[in-house]
Amino acid sequence: MHQPRFIDTHCHFDFPPFFGQEQQSLHLAAAAGVERILVPSVAAERFADVLMLTECYPMLHAALGLHPIAIDQHQDEDVDLLQQQLHQHCATLAAVGEIGLDAYMP
Repeated sequence: MHQPRFIDTHCHFDFPPFFGQEQQSLHLAAAAGVERILVPSVAAERFADVLMLTECYPMLHAALGLHPIAIDQHQDEDVDLLQQQLHQHCATLAAVGEIGLDAYMP
């Protein structure tokens, strides 16, 4: 029987329950037929973590962005940093996002 092949287009792999359990989580995803996972950042301070994960695990792909709820008094600095990161890593980024269209935060 043919194993289905999937791409998870939105997984915050830089947060629990995945963070600290990367190998196990990726193994489970692969067993379920997930071949690639897009990891969107939600805030400027998460850019480095998301990029590090995607450098360590080829199955993961970065999408740098800013969720509107995460932007506060540092908005201009965060947007400038995002622009710098997009230019610096343009060859390895898979997408731009998180943009927070749902405006949801638990």
